[in-house]
Amino acid sequence: METKSSIRKQILALRNDLSPEVCRLKSSCIMQKVLELPQVKSAKHILCYASYKSEVMTEDLIMALLQMGKQVYLPRVNGEKMDFYQVKGVSDLTQGYKGIPEPSPDCHIIFTKEMWEQNIEQTIMFLPGAAFSEEGARIGYGKGYYDRYLMRLPCQERIALCYEMQMVDAIPSDAHDIPVTMIVTEEKIRNVIPRSGQKSILI
Repeated sequence: METKSSIRKQILALRNDLSPEVCRLKSSCIMQKVLELPQVKSAKHILCYASYKSEVMTEDLIMALLQMGKQVYLPRVNGEKMDFYQVKGVSDLTQGYKGIPEPSPDCHIIFTKEMWEQNIEQTIMFLPGAAFSEEGARIGYGKGYYDRYLMRLPCQERIALCYEMQMVDAIPSDAHDIPVTMIVTEEKIRNVIPRSGQKSILI
């Protein structure tokens, strides 16, 4: 089996070759699927990410979620720690870690473990990543921010947003790796059940 590093390098090279227009079209298809998910419609708190470079674009998704009345939080990195801060719009974003858009210092409301404990069934997280497997394994960008965050605050509904070309047959697994529970691409929705290794695919 290939290493995480080699898979990451290979898939990111392919993803970075996508034109902005193709990324926009694929991202629009993904957003349409996401907004129809029952989990999204019933959610109160949504932990999302601000897209960077060739990632699935989330600006329109963030605005749509806010218009639906959702409380939306985006990550801000401070050293080795990542926390999620509430935003009211993309105008709240500023250039942060490695140039990635993140909530500005004016965003003070942090998503806490107490807030999650009071709204476990109404909290979902959207995750970016380099590559994903059918079983829900995820390769991030090598820093482990999301895995460390989920060890502190184990959000139960973890939805990966990626392009179909980011799906791979297998990913090496480490003990600290936390799988996603659903994968949404421009082609399909994969509802993953990691504990049993079973999954169902919805078109």
